[in-house]
Amino acid sequence: MKYASFKMWIADKYHYKEGYAIWLVVRKNNKRKVMALGIYAEPHQWNDKLEMFVTDKRVPKLHPDRIYLNEWLTQKKSEILRIIADFDSNKIDWTLNQFEQEFFQYSNKGNVKEFFENLIQTYKDTNHIGNANCYSRTLHVLELFDEKLSERVFPEIDIKYVKSFDVFLQKRECKGNTRKFYFKTLRAVLNTAIQAGEASETTYSFGKGGFSISSLEEETTKRYLPHDSMFKLKTTVMDNLTVNLCLLRRDWHWRKKQFRIIQCIDNTFGHICYAFRVNS
Repeated sequence: MKYASFKMWIADKYHYKEGYAIWLVVRKNNKRKVMALGIYAEPHQWNDKLEMFVTDKRVPKLHPDRIYLNEWLTQKKSEILRIIADFDSNKIDWTLNQFEQEFFQYSNKGNVKEFFENLIQTYKDTNHIGNANCYSRTLHVLELFDEKLSERVFPEIDIKYVKSFDVFLQKRECKGNTRKFYFKTLRAVLNTAIQAGEASETTYSFGKGGFSISSLEEETTKRYLPHDSMFKLKTTVMDNLTVNLCLLRRDWHWRKKQFRIIQCIDNTFGHICYAFRVNS
């Protein structure tokens, strides 16, 4: 017996900006429950008999996400069969409300943001603070890019999504190495999700034929101490080492800001102090 089906009703009240809504309809004991799926299409883009999006290229103006959405619908059909099989194996005379509760628990599986946050918390709990910070920064940028990230599931992070994210980063004037940092983190999350059974390799965006992270790498400009600062270091009289060292630090911080030099200066001045003591 078929309990569930995906339906489109062509009526004004079901028409939205994105198109006509497609619903999950569940029937049992002459009762039915209609559940919103959050997907839409125009009538010519939907095959009501097959309960799938039309993929025939002879049909004009096909749905742009038809392949992904058909895979998603196939996954949902599998989940529905699994839910009903579990009810039957446990000898539960399930109700429509019970089915709805179980279905949306299945549907929430593979949520991208939740998986990110769980990984971050795990790294914090295991004292891998550096990894936690990397994942937190990437999650923050993804949220800036995608305001619906909290609703995203892993099959939606496909090659099209990744390329759009790259364009977003370029518009923010992120250089190649910065973008590489974010994509390496995103790839690591996807790999972990696949291992955990939360994501599928079908929509994996990286690897052979996918998005190339290595192509983003850029050679950075070499950084050095300006000549005028080196001259001051050589000619400054160190009658009071502490005072003069503070002046040099202040001058160096100003220079660092001017030239955007990203280096730790503590070790540098430690060696300078040692050199002055040895040579004085």
